[in-house]
Amino acid sequence: MHAGRLFHGPTFLSALDLPPTDPRFPQPVILHAMCAIGSMYTADIAPTPVHTGQYFPGKRAIFARTTPLVDTDLLQDEVFTGRWLKFAARPDSFAEQHIKYAKIEMENNIDCGEYLVESMQAQVLITWWYLNQGRWSDVNSQAYFASGQGLRYGNALGLIKTGAFKILWPRKLAYKKENEVLPRPLSTIDEETRRNAFWLAYALERGLSSTNPHATEVDDTDIDQVLPLRSDQFDLGIHVALEDRQWSHDRNLLLKHPPECTDSFVLWLKTTMLLSRVKSFNVRFKGRYQAGDAAYYSPTSSPASGEAEYDPRDAPVFHDLNHAVLSFRRSFPPHLRDPIQDGTVDPHLYTACVGAHVAQILLHDPHMNAKDPACQSLNQVSKGARAVLDLMYSLSATSYDISLLDQLTFFAWILAGRVLIELLKIAIDHNNLEEVFARHSEICFVHSMLAKAGERMPVACTSPLSLVNLQLKLTYRADRYKKLIYGSLASICGEQFVEPLAETSYHRPRYVSPFHSAFVDPAPSIAPLVSAVTITYPAESPLRSF
Repeated sequence: MHAGRLFHGPTFLSALDLPPTDPRFPQPVILHAMCAIGSMYTADIAPTPVHTGQYFPGKRAIFARTTPLVDTDLLQDEVFTGRWLKFAARPDSFAEQHIKYAKIEMENNIDCGEYLVESMQAQVLITWWYLNQGRWSDVNSQAYFASGQGLRYGNALGLIKTGAFKILWPRKLAYKKENEVLPRPLSTIDEETRRNAFWLAYALERGLSSTNPHATEVDDTDIDQVLPLRSDQFDLGIHVALEDRQWSHDRNLLLKHPPECTDSFVLWLKTTMLLSRVKSFNVRFKGRYQAGDAAYYSPTSSPASGEAEYDPRDAPVFHDLNHAVLSFRRSFPPHLRDPIQDGTVDPHLYTACVGAHVAQILLHDPHMNAKDPACQSLNQVSKGARAVLDLMYSLSATSYDISLLDQLTFFAWILAGRVLIELLKIAIDHNNLEEVFARHSEICFVHSMLAKAGERMPVACTSPLSLVNLQLKLTYRADRYKKLIYGSLASICGEQFVEPLAETSYHRPRYVSPFHSAFVDPAPSIAPLVSAVTITYPAESPLRSF
């Protein structure tokens, strides 16, 4: 999806025709990373096994020996992937071997100060591979470290700033000038390739940071860089002066999209910037509020007020951010508002669209009150999930291979699924049968889309499991839900409609993806999860007999 921006296609392909001894031939650090990623898209190479279950053999013994005070029954997820490999007693897969080779080559290049740009490109590929393998669930995950390393790499190479915004560094400090780290670019293509590598590292890190509570690696205010060129300009090597381009610090960057500077890739990049601003607000609000920052409290509240007495939604900074979030997608140029045209999917634009609604959900979710139907945050979260669902329906009507989408898309889907499950719980609590049926159908659709993507992308393969687990939590005490669903469906549509789907169908939670290991635990069926819904029916309801 991002290969055409990380590398200049014609230049890279022509370099492959050169002998390996030629210095212009692609470096091993890049080729190893490419081999790892390419193995995901061919049937000739066995995929990297992925443990999709909740437990693995010997886990209790390990923790009983190393941490005897830990209740091992509560340890349901293992984030250290090396432990799966150890107990599966298997060698590294083809992809894992090449990732290790790429990391070794990258360390050697850094030690020698050679091929630094190529090493950064390889780091972006390594991060992308880790993300697609689903190794991103915790601070200890490989993707978390890899994404942070890629962004710090760009900072060390001086790619975080350009033009007149170079850092003012005291002369008395012994420090090499930035232009001594990297040689001057040989051409416009060389310069833009470096810039694209930095922005891709930024986008991957920001996309991942949206899924966890940890602080971002580099503050947005420290970045003073122009946005990438349009795809056609980059391919042709067209030089565009800095003063004619958009900067990362432009005041209305998220709402102004000049046609001469904008394409779907740029909009996708701006989406990650929007997510970054939402993340910064959520992480920093309490600290900035207590520090007395005027932008973080309204005239009716102050730092002297107790935390229970203020609503973050009253803060001026929240109003500004909420306006940007709600106006972002509407501000797209007319020709870039629909990511699916005539059955053709623009993956960058599709991700930009779903990412805009992810920002909407993440901004309002901490303030949502599910018990208050008039809650504005509940309304915004619901609208965001509905918008993501609509985009999923549109995508499912095409023949596009959804495993080619960006990982942010899969996060948007699981996030929408979690919102729908909460809406299902609200419908159950209010005895709203129509809403119960509608929400359950939508949840099953989200699950099926994630499972379909999981046929190739392990990150999507593991997402349905968390969706099912959350549904179990929210519907645990609902003791009549299964009977209600199946009884009503049989009564209205006939018995044939309640026959279970085949075990090999990816629409069933029991479907096991081709990405499996020696210790794969199939996901639980959705039927037991909804077998205990307590709903009180009116006396005249025909469903009371079930």
